[in-house]
Amino acid sequence: MAKVTQKQLIEQQQKQIEELKQVIKAKDILIQKLNDEISEMIDNADKSFKNSAEYMQMEKHINILELKNKSLSNTVQHNIKIQGLKKHNERGAGRKVKFTNDQIIEIKQYRVEGKTIKEIAEIYKCSVGLIHKLINE
Repeated sequence: MAKVTQKQLIEQQQKQIEELKQVIKAKDILIQKLNDEISEMIDNADKSFKNSAEYMQMEKHINILELKNKSLSNTVQHNIKIQGLKKHNERGAGRKVKFTNDQIIEIKQYRVEGKTIKEIAEIYKCSVGLIHKLINE
């Protein structure tokens, strides 16, 4: 066998480099085709899911829940508005409260301490029924 010169060695390596570049280009093209195919398959899967009965049921359920949510929020707003109207009393009409909140707390404390409802009623000079009502509220 003849000795391989540097020039021949360089030419062989350049040929190998060119062949490898062609292989890389071919693989890049193959990778691009496969990526396109994958994205196409994903799109088809999405389209088929959107047409499926399960998707349609989910969508209907979401719409129903949105309507319920809207209805409940409207109801809450309406109730808040009604509460505001109930508290508003221009003329001051109606019964006045007999006991303040502090007195009601004291009454409940007496009951916890073990005093009878009758004893508490005598302390505050009111009926047993009123004391019973305040304790149970």
